[in-house]
Amino acid sequence: MRPLSLLAVSVAALISAAAPGRAGTVEDCEQNGDPQLGVGACSAVIQSGQYSGAGLAWVHFNRGNAFNALGEYQRAIEDYDRTLSLDPSFAYAYTNRGVAYRFLGQNERAIEDFDRALELNRKDSGAYQSRGAAWEALGDYGKAVSDWEKAIMLDGAARAGWWQEYLAGKGHYQGAVDGIYGPGTRKALEACAADPNC
Repeated sequence: MRPLSLLAVSVAALISAAAPGRAGTVEDCEQNGDPQLGVGACSAVIQSGQYSGAGLAWVHFNRGNAFNALGEYQRAIEDYDRTLSLDPSFAYAYTNRGVAYRFLGQNERAIEDFDRALELNRKDSGAYQSRGAAWEALGDYGKAVSDWEKAIMLDGAARAGWWQEYLAGKGHYQGAVDGIYGPGTRKALEACAADPNC
């Protein structure tokens, strides 16, 4: 998600330059440490009526992320819908809306969003990771593992190491947590996909 942070900062600079008195509110909208604060700040920015286009799309996106963090998935979906009505090519909004649908148990709908996100950005490892979880929930373990492997290939050692740690904690991986993706990690991924407790 590093690209999201970089793009959010540039939008904050754009909005702050247009309305210096609102800079703190925009910064609060973009932070992710306190979702309640984020929802309130983003709502204030939206209600100000000062923003449109790409800037307003980012504000709705950030508020959707805050709602997602609060477990208010339907409200998150509404904000991602608004984001996409303002900017239909906003790939990360499809990814995050898919995550919200996934949490609501709407895995087929989530996969549609992950597919659209990946049409727009083939390097969105989060979309592959999340689509893998949706495939797993639907019982298609082969597609789940395939998507997880794509996420590992994009993120490299960081994601492979995360998976090794996770799989070891679930009792499916006994190898070194070294970030090297190999047959042992793949076998553990396959076992985890088929294990409802993993």
